[in-house]
Formats: sequence, C-alpha cells, structure tokens
Amino acid sequence: STANLQLTSNVDPYFRVNGKLTIDTAITGDRNLVVVGGTGEMVLTRDNTYTGSTEVRQGVLTLNSPIGGGHAIPDGTTLLGGDGNTNALEGVVKLAASSQLSSTSPITVDTDGGLLQVNGADTVIGDLTLLGGQVSVGDGNLAIKNIHASADMTIGGLAGGKITLLNGQHTITVDAGKTLTITAPIVNAGGSVGGIIKTGRGERA
Repeated sequence: STANLQLTSNVDPYFRVNGKLTIDTAITGDRNLVVVGGTGEMVLTRDNTYTGSTEVRQGVLTLNSPIGGGHAIPDGTTLLGGDGNTNALEGVVKLAASSQLSSTSPITVDTDGGLLQVNGADTVIGDLTLLGGQVSVGDGNLAIKNIHASADMTIGGLAGGKITLLNGQHTITVDAGKTLTITAPIVNAGGSVGGIIKTGRGERA
C-alpha cells in the first residue's frame, strides 16, 4: 500500500518551497495545509482527504490530481489565495487539470492572491469571494456557484475561455462603490439552464 502524508501535528505545517515540490501521495489528517512562501511551486497530484483549509499565503500551489476520482482540494474545505499583506500577486493557486475542486469548497481570493486556470481545464468551483487579486478562466471552462466581490475586480481569460452556468440561479453580489468586470463569455453548460441574479449596490460590467 502507498503511505499517506498526514497533517496531524499540534500546529499547522508550513511549506516554503524553492524549486518544485511534487506531493505524489494522498494527504490526510485534520490540520490546515499552509504554503507560506518561496520562489518555487508546490504540486498536488492526488485526491486528498485532509479536513483543514488550504492557505496559499505566498508562493504557487498547482492542483493536478487525476480526473475521475476525488479532488486535490478535499470536498467541503476552504481554499484561500493570498493573505492580504500587499496588492502584488503573491499567493497563487493554479488549476492545471479538470475537476480539482468541488462546488462545496468555498474560495477566497485576497488582494495579493490569484486563481488561475491553465491547460484548458474544465472545473466546477464553489462560492467565490473576491477581496482583490486576480482570477482567470484561462482557455478552459470555469463553473462558478456564486460570486461576492468586495473590491474592483476583473475576471478574464484567454481565447476560448468561458464561465459556464450549471442548473439553477447563481448570485453575483458586488459591494457598494465597487465594480466587477467579467470579460470572459458566460454560457450555459451543456444541457443546463442557469441564470444570474445580481445583488449589492456595486456594478457588474
């Protein structure tokens, strides 16, 4: 059998990565996984089941687990990109393959965070809270449950990139005095009939 990496210490383990660190085994346990810096990249390539949050305060975390099983970010856990210490891009989450998260995992992108989809991935994500930072659908499809923007933000992408709507209504909330600009096309997923409800006193462009 293959050994797991267990997050079970009395404190959260901090990862500072220079170069490339690939964790090619399942991560279990009840602690948070925290990436705190370094000039390199940490890559998760398995379906994980730890129950704590995933925090990318600084550095790059790439999600690249196999398609068809579980998810790199365990279902129902929280994903945080950035820690709000600056407005420069510092804490980046890359979706390098499809189905790395589930719609039960809320995501927060802080002022120095990034959520970047690459390699034509096709991903369903949960509630997305935008405090700043950067979000890109890349050249793939990104299905977002609901969006709450409390900063001026743009959700963009590359040629061919789209935001897809699953069945049901999806809420986009923009705080007063803020503007959320979505430059990526918004389309219904195949066979789905979705809609958008705009709330909040801010603007969606």
